[in-house]
Amino acid sequence: MDFGFIFSSAAGELFSPTTAAYALATLGLAVHFGYAGLLNFGQAGFMAVGAYGFAISTLTFGVPFFVGLLIAVVCSAIFALLLGIPTLRLRADYLAIVTIAAAEIVRYIVTTNQLTAITGSANGLAAFEGDFYAMNPFPPGSYMGMNNRDFFIRVVAWAVVALFCTLVWLLMRSPWGRVLKGIREDENAVRSLGKNVYAYKMQALIIGGVLGALAGMIFTSPRRGPAGELRHRTDVLPLHLPAARRPRHGAGTGRRRHDLLGRAVPHSRHPVRPDRIRRHHLAEHRPGRPAALHPCGCRADAADDLQATGCPRQ
Repeated sequence: MDFGFIFSSAAGELFSPTTAAYALATLGLAVHFGYAGLLNFGQAGFMAVGAYGFAISTLTFGVPFFVGLLIAVVCSAIFALLLGIPTLRLRADYLAIVTIAAAEIVRYIVTTNQLTAITGSANGLAAFEGDFYAMNPFPPGSYMGMNNRDFFIRVVAWAVVALFCTLVWLLMRSPWGRVLKGIREDENAVRSLGKNVYAYKMQALIIGGVLGALAGMIFTSPRRGPAGELRHRTDVLPLHLPAARRPRHGAGTGRRRHDLLGRAVPHSRHPVRPDRIRRHHLAEHRPGRPAALHPCGCRADAADDLQATGCPRQ
């Protein structure tokens, strides 16, 4: 077994355009799920919209590269609007079902035989990236073991990833991003402050969708084959959700889950008494009184409460 070949091949794939495309798509999922709390399982649909929007506009209408890029971005924004208007008020699990169904609808549309002249059906589209490689500034030759074409697409792909990582980082540190993270933690609290939660969610969906569309273009650009390779990817991108999910450091669902487990496990050997549950709930939410800590580790609203009610662990 040639370990040198294995490691060199793995290192080559680490910086491949495909990896860059998945990184950009995952960045879009980070905007959706990590920052806004939108459980989107249909990011592959945005990738397909971007790839086909660019390919169809280039091959069918003969537009220049940057016009095709703009058309792909506009198509992804329209797709986000069509997807978000009726669904953004759904809860997380129902939103996941709708988004993955939308990705499947896109797949069926672009592979139907009735649209073969436009989308290429199951064979997809090819030879739409000519204008992109016509801008290659690198002369023919060997660049780190790659030809000028492969080197150019890698430079562009990872430059785009670095650019949008920086933009998303700056955006999430802005007041807009702080509102978005507040929606992720507790949208009712943000709504009580007068913010339009629905509009913020829609904006996040559009931004993440545009990143997905750009990822679809990068995914298909280095391939001389069809753009229709994306039709097999609707079941892949949900695997990136753990990477896109940011840990919560506040009063969010994740914290409540861990608090629930932390409180349930140590007390599992004691019977549950409703009067103590209510007393503990009232003590936690009574304003203006400091919390006290019993020697056994129980929290109470004040030391006199412990004397009056006794320790719940006894």
